[in-house]
Amino acid sequence: MMRPSSSLLATVIVLGLGCSGSAAGTKEPDAGEAAAGTQAPTESNFVATAAQVYCESLRPCCERVGYTYDVAGCQAVERDRLAPYHATGTYDAQAAKKCLELMRARLPACSGGLELQRALSDACELAIYPGTRQPGEACDVRSDCALSTEGSVDCLYFKTGGADAGSWERQCTLTKPTAALGDPCNASDSVKLPAVISDCASGAGLYCSSTTDTCQLAAKVGEACTALPCVAEAYCKAGVCSARHASGETCDDGSCASGLYCTLPSGGTCAVPKPPGAACAHAAECANGGQCSQNKCSAGALATADACRSAPGL
Repeated sequence: MMRPSSSLLATVIVLGLGCSGSAAGTKEPDAGEAAAGTQAPTESNFVATAAQVYCESLRPCCERVGYTYDVAGCQAVERDRLAPYHATGTYDAQAAKKCLELMRARLPACSGGLELQRALSDACELAIYPGTRQPGEACDVRSDCALSTEGSVDCLYFKTGGADAGSWERQCTLTKPTAALGDPCNASDSVKLPAVISDCASGAGLYCSSTTDTCQLAAKVGEACTALPCVAEAYCKAGVCSARHASGETCDDGSCASGLYCTLPSGGTCAVPKPPGAACAHAAECANGGQCSQNKCSAGALATADACRSAPGL
């Protein structure tokens, strides 16, 4: 049975709106003031403010590569994208201000992939309408879960009743950024998740075993990889873990050292990823989390050609 989709948001924010008034005799900051960073945005103008800051921050990344950029279209798409993700909740104006500060600080750098998307999701999604559910409690979406200083929080699927029976459920799960041998992890999805799991990849030489749902030792260079994955510094070749290739060495797809890519699926050469604007055929060729968009490497994961020209349906 296929696991239901649980994708991480590739967009910056998905927020719910509510009504917010200002105190008598007090001027409510408009979107322009909030966008300039002088005041925290109110709940009623956050959507317009966030769209303005996001699109202004994205502009240099689009222009750097030469993608067509449509500021009005960008803001319209972003406003439409800010769906009412939270039906209830208490708006945190200071958290909203920090969200905008993070956009202004990170987006113009025109770099960053999943890590940037995750940081923006935490700051601009979960923190503004903070969830209250704790690790181990049921959830429907990630924003139901309370943020934690101990690691990242997700609303993860697991299956009750084993792999071929039962039903899918979701719960708030805290993932610690460190791991040790034997720590619980999430690999099989066929048993109830622990409330707290570890990121096995953060521990040297560990992987998440689908047999035990715990962090276990991966195979080292020279060891068999027929039943185990190899450590990060190696790849599986003819049933044995082999050291990954350095820049300039002959490679097959997936066999280059960290930070390099193979120029061909088979019989290529390990090379350094290309800068924004360089010709490309695949995202692996692009540096700093860039995507291969219109056969050019984008400046960061978010500033694709479609995002810059505000194509619908993104």
